[in-house]
Amino acid sequence: MVNVAPAPVLVGIDGSEDALRAVDLGVDEALRRHRRLALLHAWTWPLVPVPAVTYDVNPAQDTMRVAAENIMESARARAEERARAAGAENLEVETRIIGDVAAHALIEASREAAMVVLGTRGLGGFAAMLLGSVGIHVAAHASSPVIVVRGEHRPGEGPVLVGVDGSPGARSALEFAFEEASLRRVPVTAVHVWNSPVIEGLGVVLPIPYELSDVASQAERLLAEQLAGWQEKYPDVPVTQRVEHGSVPSTLLEASQDAGLVVVGSRGLGGFRGLLLGSVSQAVLHHATCPVAIVHPTQDAPGTR
Repeated sequence: MVNVAPAPVLVGIDGSEDALRAVDLGVDEALRRHRRLALLHAWTWPLVPVPAVTYDVNPAQDTMRVAAENIMESARARAEERARAAGAENLEVETRIIGDVAAHALIEASREAAMVVLGTRGLGGFAAMLLGSVGIHVAAHASSPVIVVRGEHRPGEGPVLVGVDGSPGARSALEFAFEEASLRRVPVTAVHVWNSPVIEGLGVVLPIPYELSDVASQAERLLAEQLAGWQEKYPDVPVTQRVEHGSVPSTLLEASQDAGLVVVGSRGLGGFRGLLLGSVSQAVLHHATCPVAIVHPTQDAPGTR
């Protein structure tokens, strides 16, 4: 019988301070899930004009390789220090240096990862961007859940906040949220926001005119039904249910101020079918005040890999 090693927690490294903050969260996730930590750094040649002559590029390649190795050694040292501080001396840390575009390398590596952890933005891009292009692409296309370290990483503090709208993505988000809360030993706060008649099924909506109290009651039933199975599976996780009327992004962003992690599906019931990231997930990724987990509908929970 062949023993297959559990999928690692994968962290994208680029030498930025945000990436080192992602290492901290990656270590915490690896320890609580009893998995190894994989640090990945990808680099490509700068796109600059060069003379059309033949010359030896080995010195330049060597310089970039040394720089990449230095970045990875700093990240490894950070990870080992974090693990020692948590009383874990035996965390397995592996490093990978790949000659590829960062987003592509991380998306490919996510196929064999339990999750991907990224900083908000790296060394490239524009300073005014709230989330770097690598984070956006990986969150949209990764095969595993993606956690982006926004705001403050507050390990063990604050509930896991999850947005629920009845979509396949929200169901996957609920699974991830309950597992994460159980591992962190914190509560789950489940939020359902409505701003129109609640859809019970295909073509089944409340008639117009309708009573707001009826819509609110229906929304409360929808949330309770969505949570029922997960509360039975994770009886150790306290749950707070919130049904709000208003804007979904605004409600989640306000609630994120007291959360340790926000979990959302990659896209919900609204928007265009072709979008890999919906407007709610993008708003939360750009503006939340704590780390954000993006979970796609077909993804397994990390513990099942």
